[in-house]
Amino acid sequence: MNILVINGPNLNMLGIREPDIYGRETYNSLVEKIENYANEKNVGIRCYQSNHEGDLVDIIQFAYGLYDGIVINPGAYTHTSIAILDALKAVNIPAVEVHISAVDSREEFRKISYVRNACFETISGKGTDGYLLAIDAECNLVSFWYFFLLYRHSIPCTKIRGFGRQTSCSHIFEISSNCFFLLSTP
Repeated sequence: MNILVINGPNLNMLGIREPDIYGRETYNSLVEKIENYANEKNVGIRCYQSNHEGDLVDIIQFAYGLYDGIVINPGAYTHTSIAILDALKAVNIPAVEVHISAVDSREEFRKISYVRNACFETISGKGTDGYLLAIDAECNLVSFWYFFLLYRHSIPCTKIRGFGRQTSCSHIFEISSNCFFLLSTP
């Protein structure tokens, strides 16, 4: 699995810009944290940052056919960019919107998100750990669809093995190293 992590304007200023809101962690340490986490999960990762809307649209379009998921923190473009929304819709790659701060608890204009309309999940207010949660969400989505397709098409499930706690109401399956999902049963 390959995931593209996209960061918008001013995220390169992490640790400097409003540390009381965004923390003291730098952008370089964030990238290192994401890369280390992805490596532990055997997930290919590429991190990209730009302060320019057109560059963000270009990298989203570039992702088509190359990446299985997009994690995006569009920064201030969250609240203004229909172009980024349209690019995400065009490539139709599963996307997770991430915000370091709890944007829904801040100024009114920050509660508007165009990008959210093209994302299957939004993670907000978890600090930089939100990026790691987004990687997990991408893995879980891919694992779910992989299992669904195997089940739907009756392909032998030799690569799927149950593990962990077993209860009468659920099973945990591992599809690829450390990518898990919960399957509820009646």
